[in-house]
Amino acid sequence: MLEIIIPALIIGLVCNGLIIITGENMIFEFVKDWLDKYFMYTVPESTLKNGEIIYTKKARKIYYPILYCPRCMPSLWGTLTIITFVVAGLMPLSWHLAYIYPLTLLCAVTMSTILSEMYE
Repeated sequence: MLEIIIPALIIGLVCNGLIIITGENMIFEFVKDWLDKYFMYTVPESTLKNGEIIYTKKARKIYYPILYCPRCMPSLWGTLTIITFVVAGLMPLSWHLAYIYPLTLLCAVTMSTILSEMYE
């Protein structure tokens, strides 16, 4: 049970920590600004009666799991963390325990969502 809860907590804390330290007026705000510059694009939303076009910013699909969505981030960062744990020998690599990896990611999504809702 601990092999599921501890990595899920670590993944949830890392994902929310990344959101917090790249937030407005934080030390790594420049990282989020750089990602916004390369992963955000503007699309015309609607046209007013006088012919002016209203633009809205949209994010490319890959941007969400990198640094934007606390519910999406554990899918990417959790997979990388689990691979790191397996390579470092902190989690066993066995076909008998194959249920642990997706279950850990599901728990990490839940932890990340709960932590992000508490923070906001």
